[in-house]
Amino acid sequence: KGIKICNFKKNNLSVVNYSKPINKKVKLNELQKNLYSIPKSPNLVPYVTSYYKKNWGFCISENERKKLKHGTYHAVIKSSFKKGHIEFGTKILEGDTNKDFLISSYLCHPSMANNELSGPLVLIGLYKKLYQLKTRKLNYIFLINPETIGSICFLHKYGQKLKKTLQAGLVLTCLGGPKKKISYKKSRQENSSLDKLFIHLSKKNSCLVRDFDPSEGSDERQYCSSEFNLPVGQASRTIYGQYKEYHTDGDTKQFMSMKKIEQSVNFLFSVI
Repeated sequence: KGIKICNFKKNNLSVVNYSKPINKKVKLNELQKNLYSIPKSPNLVPYVTSYYKKNWGFCISENERKKLKHGTYHAVIKSSFKKGHIEFGTKILEGDTNKDFLISSYLCHPSMANNELSGPLVLIGLYKKLYQLKTRKLNYIFLINPETIGSICFLHKYGQKLKKTLQAGLVLTCLGGPKKKISYKKSRQENSSLDKLFIHLSKKNSCLVRDFDPSEGSDERQYCSSEFNLPVGQASRTIYGQYKEYHTDGDTKQFMSMKKIEQSVNFLFSVI
């Protein structure tokens, strides 16, 4: 009837990320196979990706989905695939030794605050504080990249060097939510200098500590993979997968707090 139910311009989570193009008329029962919603959170629009399998689809709230009436729908996604490249950004603050400390975060989740924006903001805050130091013992490598594929590309280029020089590292993610304490995920080694320090701080009730788990998380999974096994942990506050707004349009700047960002920066700087 000419009514747009999903509109990328209004909500860029409406189209499944990396959808293949489509332009066809479909019946509701066929369309339902390509619709994504969250029954437990009926007002939220989910963030869905299909990077490694060609697919198409739309994301809507469960309440919107229930309103759909039987009939014919026009599905249109004007996407295209072309050969490209991976970009990642690095900035190094030099120290007095040849030992490195990696601080990384990612840019790839559209329209998400805690899950996306908080990591780069904390990274910037740490950069400013470390930049102001008159002397530094370690070299601090600041890295920003698309999650997973970006860190794999970074390791392809610099991984062998880091195996010789990396003292420790931190992946920054989900650091702006309402939880009171920073939660640290140990490296796969579980005995790096950073692991030991966070374990010590957790005993003083200053933070929380999680065991290494490759089945979930962020770029620490790539850095800690068996090929490299680097001493890289992960810092979070309101952890991915543990709040209902995760990977939805509910992860807004209202859910995230600049006060929590500042607290995350100050705590992690004191650790570093």
